[in-house]
Amino acid sequence: MQRRSALLFIGSVGGASQSVFPGFRHADAMSKAAVGHMVKLLAAEHCHSPIDFVCVSPGAVRTDMFKASTLDKMTDAERQAFIARLPKGRLIEPEEIAEAVYWLATAQCARIFNGACLDASQGLAVRPGLITERP
Repeated sequence: MQRRSALLFIGSVGGASQSVFPGFRHADAMSKAAVGHMVKLLAAEHCHSPIDFVCVSPGAVRTDMFKASTLDKMTDAERQAFIARLPKGRLIEPEEIAEAVYWLATAQCARIFNGACLDASQGLAVRPGLITERP
């Protein structure tokens, strides 16, 4: 039996939907969309190989980068209102994304997700206007 491998990529919900995070620029969205598209192309090109390609696209994750690019530019009141408008009313913890990636990497599930870009945004991608609506 041939051994299988999975190459996992981290994209962003901003590259797969019209979500507009404050401070999230066109180049950021385009580069994350390119990651997702590259995963699909690699999966198609290597569809008969033992390598699977999967992209995980998080939403608003509590990271230093998201803090610096978005949250730090808001007042405390704006930050609280922003987070309250997110799906589930909270930021995603980095460990939650790590657990999803670990699950994909360790289970044999990657083969059925070959070429997929998995939305890990708590539902932000299904309602992208959520964070740009007026309260």
